[in-house]
Amino acid sequence: MEGGLQRRIRRRRVRRLLGAGTVDSFGLSVGWTAVTLQVVAQHGLGAAAGINAAMLGGVALSAPVATLLSARLPGGVLLRWSAVGEGVLRVSLFALLAAGAPLPLLGAAVVVLHVLAWTGFAVMRAEVAAADPRPAAMTTYLMAIAAAEAVGAAVAALLPAGPDGAIGGRLAVAVAVLYGGALVPTVVIARRARTAPPAGAGQAASWARRATSGRPAAWSIPATAAHTLPRAPERPRRRRRAGRGWPSPPCPPSPAARRCSRARG
Repeated sequence: MEGGLQRRIRRRRVRRLLGAGTVDSFGLSVGWTAVTLQVVAQHGLGAAAGINAAMLGGVALSAPVATLLSARLPGGVLLRWSAVGEGVLRVSLFALLAAGAPLPLLGAAVVVLHVLAWTGFAVMRAEVAAADPRPAAMTTYLMAIAAAEAVGAAVAALLPAGPDGAIGGRLAVAVAVLYGGALVPTVVIARRARTAPPAGAGQAASWARRATSGRPAAWSIPATAAHTLPRAPERPRRRRRAGRGWPSPPCPPSPAARRCSRARG
């Protein structure tokens, strides 16, 4: 009975993660396609290639950022704040385009946006693995994400646009709201996140800071290495006792030597 209950809880958790990820991916695909069309209309095709290069740069930077933050923050906190920051930047991206912001500012916003987006995506994958470690669960999640992004791109391409190919007016506002609001389910499910930093990560980092603080570099590296390298096992010391495999002390040269030899015999 308990095993069946645990399976139902895991499946319910996976379904919630799947729903939140699908909504997020659909809104992301619709919004990013609309942003790309708007950049092409305002700045040309080369600018669109530039912001997509900035997107790939954010994806590359998300790996060390996610590794650093996941060792210090619980999964729920990291997922919640990455989703909130990403949602704010999604809406801000439409506001910058409407205000005619320069390309460097757009590129910087795109880099930070995708650092947060892929950091949150890493936490979501970890949550799926924690809820159901079977490969089928992760495969289903990733396939649903890919399908939602494909549908979102198709929907954005079919939206009515102006002569320059950009989406404007109330439709642009609706797309911006969808773009940012698609992260609301992710913020909601972050409250029951199961992932946590590795045990002892904070203690190891604080020990390393204490070991290297106030010391020259020549002393800090051996101190850290001596702490991390394994020590050879020490051999147990044997007590030296007469008559247990150890030679007895010689008898003193005195008249009592004869009595000592007789006692040994």
